[in-house]
Order: sequence, then structure tokens, then C-alpha cells
Amino acid sequence: MAQFLFVYGSLIGSDSECLIGPSLSRVPARVIGLQRGWFLPIPEDCDMGLGVVFQKDSTCNGVVLEINSKTISEADEREIQHGYSRVQIPSDTIIASNRSYNRDDKVWAYITNNAQNPSNMNPIAQSYIDVVLSGCIEISKKFAKEFVETTHGWEFPWIDDRQMPRYRRAISTNAEQVDELLEQVIPTEFARRRVI
Repeated sequence: MAQFLFVYGSLIGSDSECLIGPSLSRVPARVIGLQRGWFLPIPEDCDMGLGVVFQKDSTCNGVVLEINSKTISEADEREIQHGYSRVQIPSDTIIASNRSYNRDDKVWAYITNNAQNPSNMNPIAQSYIDVVLSGCIEISKKFAKEFVETTHGWEFPWIDDRQMPRYRRAISTNAEQVDELLEQVIPTEFARRRVI
């Protein structure tokens, strides 16, 4: 029986292996019935994290990683303390172009326990977005565009913290490319982003 982890945020990029260890495979996918959003306050960073909740008519793109039991245990240790629960995703809700999953496969995702909206105290941080969208762009611009389109919460407080990143895994990225995508897909919300 194979084990997999569906990741939908900061772990999408190939550089996430430093956090979760090497995966046997990385497959871009879409899960039916999950809604991604800026749902998880991170008080120690004064920003928001991404999460997912079950929502019948939604889809969420991400990456399915083939992993081992040790990796799952380490991920549990890291994610559960931040307000997530590991839940098995039904294999028939996963759409991946070059891989199918059967009923014996265990596909897990970390679901948000208590979804909340961003606030002035815990806004969306551009430094976090940069990490996520860099991973998405690594797959394709179309994949990155879908990420933005299917993520809930862009209308809430959002800061440009690139000069003083709040997100502890902030990276140097092509800010122009990320901003161009955001401005194209969510122009109204992007225009309200506040520089700090």
C-alpha cells in the first residue's frame, strides 16, 4: 500500500524537500471537494497560512507526493500543532494527468480545524505568497493562475512585507513575475495590498 500527501501551499515547490524529506514522486493534481483559503492565523508571525476545508463544489490544485511512514510522522509533528488535522482524501476525488490512485492507496491532506479570515492583526503576507507562487510557477503559469483563482480570501487585509518578511521561510523571488500574475488575476484585491 502506497502513501501520498496532497500539498496545496508552501510545500508545492520542489525546494520543500528540505522540510518534508525526499518524495518518491511529485505529481501536480487537483482535488474535488476542497476549498483552499487564507484560513489559518499564525500568531507568532502575525500573518495567515493557507488551509483547506471540505466544500462540495470546490476544487483545489496542488501536488501529490509519494512518501513513507517516517515522512508522515514528521509532517504530523509539524502540521498538527498549527491547527491542522491529517485526513484521508478519497482517491476518486483526485485528478492527476499522469497518475491514478486506487482504493488501497492512502492519500492524505492537512485540513484546517478552525477556518478564520485574515485580519489587520493577521494579514496575508506577500512573503508567504512569494514562496507558494514560486512553487506553482515551477510547474506552470497556468497552474499558478489556477492557484490564485481558486484560493479564498484575497479580499481581506494583505501586506507587502518583502522588505521585512514576516514569513520565516521567505525567499528571494522574481517579484515582478509574481506581481504581474496577481495583478492580472485579482486586480482589485491586488490594488488594495498595503506596503509596510
